[in-house]
Amino acid sequence: MIYALNRENMISKIYNGNATLANLPIHSRSYLYSSEWYTEFNVDKAKQILNNADFVNDGKKWTKNNTRLQFTLLVNEENEELLKVAEIIKDNLAEILIPITIKKMKMDAMQKAIEKGDFELALVSIDIKNNELNTYKMELDKLRNTNQELYGSIQKCPKIFRKLFTKYSW
Repeated sequence: MIYALNRENMISKIYNGNATLANLPIHSRSYLYSSEWYTEFNVDKAKQILNNADFVNDGKKWTKNNTRLQFTLLVNEENEELLKVAEIIKDNLAEILIPITIKKMKMDAMQKAIEKGDFELALVSIDIKNNELNTYKMELDKLRNTNQELYGSIQKCPKIFRKLFTKYSW
């Protein structure tokens, strides 16, 4: 539903324009980044994707097989930036009739929920120290140079990241 998120507005409101638009947690100047991953803000396209996935819009909600499309979003209650982002996500998706419940949690409780796979959506930020970043870069370099499966490199990441990367990806 990235098409329904006005990320330019988030950058303006939360970061006063001092941020870079991204679709993935890969910096746009990284050799791993591809401009093909850019997704523009396009509410009509978001609605079309839902229609193509057999969701039905009755003017009040989206449903599929009599189940309403709605999500709970976990967010660290101590991170003011992420709380603001969560509110904008909630507002943006409400505009296309997808309700989001924001569940504010202490970081340790949120981490446990993610590790157990007990979440639908989680808004997280990654604070990686330079030496950790170099370790991950070396792993990604190995991946690129040996053409391994991405899953193998993900297994070497911290457990919480593996949960986030693999929850719905494989």
